[in-house]
Order: sequence, then structure tokens, then C-alpha cells
Amino acid sequence: MLLKESSDLLFHYYLKKSSHEINALTRNTCEKEMLLVFQELCDLYSINSEILSTLRQEGGIKDFWRIASDNSGNIGAIAGILALFFSIYTHYDNKESEIEKNAEICLKKLQIQSFRKKQDFVDPEECLAMDELSINGKQVLIDLNKNKKTVIARSNFFKTLSQDKNIEKFASACQFTNNQELITNPNQFHNLIIPPPQKTIIPN
Repeated sequence: MLLKESSDLLFHYYLKKSSHEINALTRNTCEKEMLLVFQELCDLYSINSEILSTLRQEGGIKDFWRIASDNSGNIGAIAGILALFFSIYTHYDNKESEIEKNAEICLKKLQIQSFRKKQDFVDPEECLAMDELSINGKQVLIDLNKNKKTVIARSNFFKTLSQDKNIEKFASACQFTNNQELITNPNQFHNLIIPPPQKTIIPN
């Protein structure tokens, strides 16, 4: 698969006492959940894309991901959607910060281009012959927020962070945010974690 176009995505784990070491289980679990969301996004919209891990930097711990695609119209959108999905700015409606206003404007401009969902067709060749569809980035974010797999993966991501006492905060960024970090503080993690089911107490 020859992928010529790419766009970078940053996941930044801020650590207490300016540490440059992170628990390996925390990092690997978070990485697994992020990759699950990325793969689900690609599967949902039949996107020909891959994600590459690039040089990591200190300053807390900074993970750089490079999203590569043979469709230049998708790469910025995928990075932007993932940056927002893994941040408190997922729920940016009716908020006033400049980042959130810019997020809404940018998401409306971002377009995911894909073929119609594979299950709509019996013959795979017929699927490939169809015209491409263009889907608004905001709609893709809404779809991910309604998708059980991706919501559970994000919940597991922030649950893992919340259980690591060395995590000070988490941030994501990409080109569409002008590389300005979208910061989620620990007191906001619970907003992105699925609460456990309430136990029903049946009186004797």
C-alpha cells in the first residue's frame, strides 16, 4: 500500500514532578485503545490509511503518530477527529473557549471521503465502482460518540490514566488545532469514562 500523504498527531502525557518516565502498562494500554479507535474509524468509512509511531520526545511523555493515507482529503480530518475524540473538547457544544469555537469551525470544514459501507453491497467490485462520499468531520465525531466500541475504548483510555497517580494531565494536538494542545485535566477524566452500572438492591 503506497501512502504518500501524511499528517501528525500528538498525545502528550504530563507527569508529576516533571518526570520523564511513565508506567509501561499505562502507556501500552492507552496506545492499544487509541489504535482501536483509529482502526474502527477506518473500518466504518472504508478508509485506506495507516498510523505510524514516530520519534518520541520528553517533556512529560510525548507520543507522535503519523497518519498516512492515499487520500490527502482524509489525513487532516482523521488526525483532527482523533485529537478531539481523546479530549474533553469532544463535548464542545455551547462552550465559549476559542479552541472550542475553532474546533467546531474546523470540524465542519474537515471531510472524510470514503466508499459506501461494504455491507450495503453484495459484490465488492460494485462497491469500488461507486462514487466516493464526503462526510462532514463533525458528523464523524458524532458517529464515534454513538459507537459502542469507540466509546468503550476511550473510556478505558481515561480510566487507565485516572488510575495512574503519576499522570498530571493529558493533551492531544494536531495540525488542524494549529498544534495547540487540547488539555484534559484529571478532574475531567470522569466525563469521558463510562460509569459502572448501578446495582439494584432487592429488599428481602
